[in-house]
Amino acid sequence: MTIKNKFNQPEASSELTADSDLIAYREAKEKEKLERWKRMDEEQKPLLDELKSVGISIDSLSSLYKEKPYPQAIPILLKHLQLPYSDSLHEWIARSLGVKEAQYAWSILVEDYKKTQEGWGIKGPGDTEALRLGAKDGLAVALSDIVTPQTLGELIALARDPTNGNSRILLLGALQKRRNKNAQVQAALAELIHDPVLTTQISIWIQWPALVEAYKKAKDSDTEKEPEGRREPRLTVKQRLAVALSERVKDDTLDELISLVKDPVHGESRVFLLKALRRRRNKSAKVRAILTELMQDPILKKEITSWPKPKK
Repeated sequence: MTIKNKFNQPEASSELTADSDLIAYREAKEKEKLERWKRMDEEQKPLLDELKSVGISIDSLSSLYKEKPYPQAIPILLKHLQLPYSDSLHEWIARSLGVKEAQYAWSILVEDYKKTQEGWGIKGPGDTEALRLGAKDGLAVALSDIVTPQTLGELIALARDPTNGNSRILLLGALQKRRNKNAQVQAALAELIHDPVLTTQISIWIQWPALVEAYKKAKDSDTEKEPEGRREPRLTVKQRLAVALSERVKDDTLDELISLVKDPVHGESRVFLLKALRRRRNKSAKVRAILTELMQDPILKKEITSWPKPKK
């Protein structure tokens, strides 16, 4: 018997096989997901039972935030933070401790943060595929949320320590909140913005004068180690700062950016500053005149001449 489609035409056997394979694959992935959720439910059951004993009845730890405030849960969470759970549950416990009621446990969270590894590994109970680990990120979020004026210096020290890896980006939230009024934070950011791991994040929200100053001080040799197999080189710190300046510049700071573009001491990173001028050239005679002047610089001329001609 020949199988036909809705147009009463014979279906190619290869198409039917491909459709069957796709359906089977999706069913297998759905089954795998449900089994993973079941294993995670079983793993957190002892913790949920203890929370229930103090009046917090939830189906998953991910729902605990709906019960705020939950001071009675903090001792239980701290106890279970030390137990040999999977990375996934470890992360959720850590994130749940990012509340002011847990500020007294600062030192416990710091020690756990220092010893917890990031990278790739087994996240959930019974998993077989290596995924990006998240427990250290969860701890960084919690520390950022519960830091106080008394513990701010220690958080800054953690952010400085390169052994804490990319999770340090999540520590920066505490510094972002305090960047405008806290001299200690402003000094720390002026230093941390030159860390290749932190440059991009800080440059998004640091004050404009501080961003300009960081760009002036940066060197193109400052970059992070290339991961194996990466095809394109990472941008240097100075190049990333140039990108940030180009994206954040406003009409009242454009002249300052133009002066940076003109200064040859900033080398090839100036090419990234040109993006701000490229965006404005169609509407600004002043910018077009500046670009004509910049064509005298060999480094900039190559970039400018590669652009499509502006619309008239």
